[in-house]
Amino acid sequence: MKSIALVGFMGSGKSSVGKKLTDYLNIPFYDTDEVVENQLGMQIKDIFKRHGEDYFREVEEEVLLSMPSDGAVIATGGGIVESPVNRETLKNNFNSIWLQASFPTISKRLEADAKRPLWNNNDQLKHELFRSRQNLYQQSTVKIIKVDELEIDECAQEILCYLNL
Repeated sequence: MKSIALVGFMGSGKSSVGKKLTDYLNIPFYDTDEVVENQLGMQIKDIFKRHGEDYFREVEEEVLLSMPSDGAVIATGGGIVESPVNRETLKNNFNSIWLQASFPTISKRLEADAKRPLWNNNDQLKHELFRSRQNLYQQSTVKIIKVDELEIDECAQEILCYLNL
């Protein structure tokens, strides 16, 4: 089975849904943000402070290219689609699924989250970032699942049905 890659804005549920999928499928789970943090030995917010976003994106791209194309579930970082290479890799090498959440849903889920460097901006910058990535998610995926009204298990079940698993 081609690996499942979950994309979407931060807070859309990629890690939670990914872990639920691995429960059903009994295959490995990877979170690209966690892999980057483990490789560099620091949290993403510290990577941003010390090395900048561009460096983080370079490492993130290397991590995505190292992910297994078969037999795994991969939760990607919210900005992984910023790279054209990543968009092509996601669309061509994986069953790439966009967990599409509305801005109000994201805002509610992340209201107390201080560890996401790009979320700690003013509201206008958050809206701009959210809007700027929508088309990039579309370019990177083969399926969109609207997650605003779905529980984690319901979202996982919809993915399994779509993939006939």
